[in-house]
Amino acid sequence: MEKETVLKYTPYVVVLVVIAVLVWVFYPKANIKNGVEQNKTEQAVDEKIANENKEKTKELNLNATQFSLKAEYDGQSLEELLNKYLKAEIKQFDYGKAIYKIGDRVADKKQFWAIYVNGEFVGKGLETVSLKKGDKVVVILERVEMYKGI
Repeated sequence: MEKETVLKYTPYVVVLVVIAVLVWVFYPKANIKNGVEQNKTEQAVDEKIANENKEKTKELNLNATQFSLKAEYDGQSLEELLNKYLKAEIKQFDYGKAIYKIGDRVADKKQFWAIYVNGEFVGKGLETVSLKKGDKVVVILERVEMYKGI
């Protein structure tokens, strides 16, 4: 009689096990849409930006006169971004911090490293700039004469 009882309830047990497995498999995926998936998307964007910067600087000629980077996250300092990818030598001047040297290119009395964030010239110390994720940073070695009127 015991065997008959086990056989009688076997289909119910199988159905419950299948339901439990389905819930276990699909329930976490439903939760992903509420937050985890968004974090994965943000992480993918962060990785994409970092990879773009790495690709741009992989074969970078540090003796070039123009560089372009993207901020990797909100609140990233300009100094951190420049040091990470350009190995920029930054010095403190009367008006604040500025790039002194990238590679073998030194800013002298006739040239300076101009920094633009999203097309806007940064005319103050670079420590005053807080970037937002995706901000485009362009660094160009420019002649001083271009800015005598400022």
